[in-house]
Amino acid sequence: MTVKGANSFGRLMGHLDQGDFAKSEKPLALVGELFGEEWLSTNGGHRLQKLWARRDMLSSTELFALGRAIEKLTPDHSLWLKRVANDIIKQPKNAHGYLAEIMVCASLSASDGTVLPASKGNKGFDLTLTMPSQFKYHVSIKNHDISEHEEVFREKCATLKAVFDKKMKELRVHGALRVISDQFIEPTVLDALVTWVSKKMKAPGSYKCQGGTVKVFFSELHSTDERPLARNFFSSDLMVVGGFHRNELANQKSRILKAAANLKKHVSPSPNSCRFVWMRVHSSADVGLISDLVKELVVGGISGEDIGFDGFFIAQPSIVRENGSSRVNTVLSIIEGSHAGLQASRTRGEKLSIEVLVGNMSLEPSRVLLQVDGENIELSPHLYIYQDSDFYVLSKIENGVARGDLSSPASGVRNHSVFDIDGEEIGLTGRLIPRAEELLIF
Repeated sequence: MTVKGANSFGRLMGHLDQGDFAKSEKPLALVGELFGEEWLSTNGGHRLQKLWARRDMLSSTELFALGRAIEKLTPDHSLWLKRVANDIIKQPKNAHGYLAEIMVCASLSASDGTVLPASKGNKGFDLTLTMPSQFKYHVSIKNHDISEHEEVFREKCATLKAVFDKKMKELRVHGALRVISDQFIEPTVLDALVTWVSKKMKAPGSYKCQGGTVKVFFSELHSTDERPLARNFFSSDLMVVGGFHRNELANQKSRILKAAANLKKHVSPSPNSCRFVWMRVHSSADVGLISDLVKELVVGGISGEDIGFDGFFIAQPSIVRENGSSRVNTVLSIIEGSHAGLQASRTRGEKLSIEVLVGNMSLEPSRVLLQVDGENIELSPHLYIYQDSDFYVLSKIENGVARGDLSSPASGVRNHSVFDIDGEEIGLTGRLIPRAEELLIF
């Protein structure tokens, strides 16, 4: 394989530089080889195609992680990789689950041990890790993306942002719209808000809907010395916060029980092997709550009842902000029951290793922060949160040099630069900033 020259992909990759551009680009080249650059470059709506089309740092990070996984697995499992890649291409609805299999298989290892992906059609588990003593870990990989309720919530909020943008241009003001509730905001309420903003909203003020449980605040944004706003490009700052759907937490528990039941049905308990579930959850899931639910099952199994698994990994990759920059952080929670064979394996010095392919790993759940008027506010983990803001800030030209701010101070918040040239405003937008820092494949 020949890797092209420095940054041949035309994307932001400086944060991945390992001192050698070829080394940094090799993982992305491997993604191109496995899936085919022609297919990746097609605008087919597949999550992997969307990621390939972007050029920002976050998309490069995710593709780099996938490429590293491919690089690690290719020597021993090239045929398996080709089969899974074919499934990813042909089954876009299941693609995230297949991608998770590649990532997890590359993340687990043991000194002098072997990792073997399960054969096609295996219903019990997705990989086996065999220790030098021949003690085995059978791992069932479950990938749970954004819930249906939250996905609808975000889609409705995106529509609300579009009509709010249009309304600010009509009113020729810079505005902020806050929609707040500690209860679930029904989709019909968000639809009604779209209609209200589009046709009736005019004056700043506070309003209520959904029987008074949803509070709506519309206010104008004004220029400050630190943030002078443009005259003819109108800023729009939308924030929507609502409680979980009543079934959200019950569905999380149901997924755990379903994963346990599947392992119990297909894999019998054995002193020579242990059964683990690896459950990847969305960034908005409550890892602490899920861990507590798993622990309840483990405690219930102490009496001798087979609960279906011997251990549980809960993995939550997400984007965290720190000192003005973004990084991938994977929260990992590990819960184990009592298993004599597993303890004997560890007594022999056999240890399971877990490697995150990019970023950092932590054992504590991430804090949920929202930026409001320049301040970070910590929120409950049981909330749906949508933030989408565009600020058009007047910038300066000094000594013939344009100096503007095209940054993203928080996920979903974008600063655009507007230059006044002889009384005419010209706007510049950062094309390499993702609209929201949402992981698509990792």
